[in-house]
Amino acid sequence: MLIPVPLCAGSDGIEQVAPSAGSGGEQDVLSPLHKALAPAKKFLSEEAHSLKGWIRKTLSAPSGRTTPRVMIELPPRVVKEPPATLVAPEQPQEIPAQGDATDQVTQPLAAQTERSETPAPEEQPTAPAAPADAPVITAPAAALEDVAKQQPVRAPRIFQPGKPKPAPPVAVLETAKLESPKALVAILPPPPPVVAAPVRENAALVVSDRLMLGQSMMLGSVFDGDDKNCINKQNDSVLFCIDPVIWPEDIRELFDSGAKLYRGMQAVVRYDGKKLRHAHVLFSATRLQDVVAYFETRFGPPLETLQRIVTPFQGRPKNNPTVIWRKNETMDGEQVAVTLEVRGFDDTRGGFPDMTHGLVRLYGSDSLPIFPRVSVTEILLLKHALN
Repeated sequence: MLIPVPLCAGSDGIEQVAPSAGSGGEQDVLSPLHKALAPAKKFLSEEAHSLKGWIRKTLSAPSGRTTPRVMIELPPRVVKEPPATLVAPEQPQEIPAQGDATDQVTQPLAAQTERSETPAPEEQPTAPAAPADAPVITAPAAALEDVAKQQPVRAPRIFQPGKPKPAPPVAVLETAKLESPKALVAILPPPPPVVAAPVRENAALVVSDRLMLGQSMMLGSVFDGDDKNCINKQNDSVLFCIDPVIWPEDIRELFDSGAKLYRGMQAVVRYDGKKLRHAHVLFSATRLQDVVAYFETRFGPPLETLQRIVTPFQGRPKNNPTVIWRKNETMDGEQVAVTLEVRGFDDTRGGFPDMTHGLVRLYGSDSLPIFPRVSVTEILLLKHALN
């Protein structure tokens, strides 16, 4: 049978049995319990006291309130060794033998005795002795050869920031001056002789020593059309027109390209001051060889043949063969280098090249370009208005 025992907290934190004023049988039961719990009470009181002392000591120490640090051990640093240099082994030096040493000593002694034994020649007037620093010239020819072999040492040219660039050498200035149109005319070679080639039937060629397109279109021709049918620029001082070109019957089909710029055998022409200065003609790119053969028949072999590069849209670079004829002609009392140029593909209109049409250009050394001074859109609008 269990008897409930009321407990209460004492001063030392251990629950104590509250004495009851009831019967004396309860005290008889509690006395053995007190005796049994006495060791536990003493043990717990000692542990609690030591724990409180340890807490006070730990908190009072400065190191007890600091945040613990984490130490990470890193691998040792690898030191790169310098590249090993090969050291050549020391070559043993030859020690002359005693016999060689005696020979070397006896040779100058023998030479001195020979000099002393030979009789001295008669004294002759000698030239004044040259200073010790002056070089001794043995032979004039050998000295000239040594001087010719020597190369002048050029002093290094140091350019500092902020200083003006030095003037180019004279040779560069002379070549820059020759790039003007009038100077180009002076250095142009004479026109090649016209080769007498057999003329095909129905080819009514105009006999002329000037470069031209067809039978009548040449530089310097006076504008005789209507200004309203052209694109006016710079207060009507520059005109861009679409003029017909008269070709021989046997080659007309070569220049009937069906391009969007115009229909039929025509050309985009630029007039400066009412005079023709630049012409632009298209043909089918597949007929390049026939077009070049026609102009060779008219004006002889070309002056230059170039291999230029064009890059079509979404394609690889291709060769753009270019053939050039050039002659010196007199226009308005001045000599002008007139150029007739044939290209395999038209790449002068800006943007991507036209890979379906070739190009024939007629222009002078003082001519200004047609494109991009006038755009393709303006020419298409002009063609639509004329139609």
